Amino acid sequence: MGNLSDFTSRTSPKEKVENRYLTNKDMGIELLAKLISTQSENNEIEIILHDLESMIENEFLALTEKDKCPGSAEAYANLQKAFQDLVEIVNFPELENKFTIAVGGQFSSGKSRFLNRVIDAKQLLPTDTSATTAIPIYILSGKQNSVFALNNYQGKTEIDDEALHAISHAFKAKYNLSFSHILKMIAVERKSFKWKNISFLDTPGYSKADSIKSRSNNTDENIAREHLRTADYLIWLTDIQNGTIPEEDIQFINSLQFDEPILFVLNKADKKIEAEINEIIQTSKENLTQNEIAFYDVIGFSAMKNQEYSPNKIVLQQFIEQINSQKAGTHIIKRFHDIFEDFLNFHKSEAEFLRVSRKTINDAFFEAYKQEKEHDKLKSLTRKQQKQITAIVNSEKSFDSLKKRINLAINDVFNKLNIEIVEGYAVKKRKKHHAKSEVLKFNAMVQIQNESELSKLGDFTKIKGIVTGIKAIGVSIQIMHQDKILGDALITKAEIRTKVNTDPKVFFSDFDDVNIQYLGNKMAIVEITKII
Repeated sequence: MGNLSDFTSRTSPKEKVENRYLTNKDMGIELLAKLISTQSENNEIEIILHDLESMIENEFLALTEKDKCPGSAEAYANLQKAFQDLVEIVNFPELENKFTIAVGGQFSSGKSRFLNRVIDAKQLLPTDTSATTAIPIYILSGKQNSVFALNNYQGKTEIDDEALHAISHAFKAKYNLSFSHILKMIAVERKSFKWKNISFLDTPGYSKADSIKSRSNNTDENIAREHLRTADYLIWLTDIQNGTIPEEDIQFINSLQFDEPILFVLNKADKKIEAEINEIIQTSKENLTQNEIAFYDVIGFSAMKNQEYSPNKIVLQQFIEQINSQKAGTHIIKRFHDIFEDFLNFHKSEAEFLRVSRKTINDAFFEAYKQEKEHDKLKSLTRKQQKQITAIVNSEKSFDSLKKRINLAINDVFNKLNIEIVEGYAVKKRKKHHAKSEVLKFNAMVQIQNESELSKLGDFTKIKGIVTGIKAIGVSIQIMHQDKILGDALITKAEIRTKVNTDPKVFFSDFDDVNIQYLGNKMAIVEITKII
């Protein structure tokens, strides 16, 4: 990136219309100064956000340090991301309670020109955007025609349409100065935008023109992925000249882990005759099916002619209207709730197990061992477990209290922004920012073969195991300690179906690592962690 001393009087050869931010150096500097401003618009909300950030960065971390929960790092990362999304909502409350339809694709696939046609604003979005300077742009309905830019310091600035065109590409070409590392997003409001419950998101092309096969340093790819993952629905554009959906597109779409069926648009269809268009559509559908990508439909489209190529010619219209007809709700409150619930579920299951195993030990565990030292060992173990139960319960109360205070702070922010809080928001409003891990526990039957080695263990709650086979009756597990085989365990097929409602072969694999929590009397609990 350049600096202010790099400003020159160079003129981009691509400039077709004179732009005052490009022809007037002082106005260019003034625009830059506005866009990097960090001035806040709402001090009341800033105070609440500061308190909320402190709850996450200080109180939550302090509790996790005492708690030592395995899921604390993931929960902390998810809380940080949710907080940043809340800050974005504060800056653009108009985007909340709307479904976001993102438009994605490779660089030069025609996304901006396509969107200009869809929203019936031919010159609204810049169509000469460079792959290295593009910024995600949201388009939505508004009471006035306006453009707002949000920088990476959470500073929000109103700009005009001319500035939008300047900073998207021409500023880079004119002054060798890019805004891609300064601006986080741009929101464009239009009175003529006819869909009240949706916003469109124009994202950078995920591939640079000269580096499709070497994208490790591709900033635009990272920006595109980040924003596409937060969208509710996706329209994917590809140049019809490719003949199908390219392998690079398939790989990128898979990395998004998108839930909703995607509408695929073979753009620039005017370059083909109708028979070729139909053939490419069919090939693309077969390709998507083979790669197990859920799609709403595949259509051809020409932005030049503003024409759709499909059997009924209204697939795109139906896709948009179907989404707009739904009532979107705010998702952020439930996001915070789910993060804490996932985290607290670990405490609940751990405490319940300790209670069960403690009762089993007191009643029947190791009844065969009558020596006094064995009784002392059992008493010591039960005391240790009781302390663990008490610590987990107290920790759970502290986290639950913090969760309630965070929820109150978020509600306070929404009330001050006059954002309607919709309980049980529409199921279509999905937000999967990160893959999550889930700990599942199954009851198992145990056959101990090496009781003398087992008796040496001080802790029967975390014995290692490995899946050795998936059979008709269930899943076989070998119980190990320091490379010595202690015995075998079996989780029945019926038990697995009760807990996860799926075939064992879908959930378990040979050589999966598990934890065995031995309860005695030929019974155990098998614990396995899976990514969901």
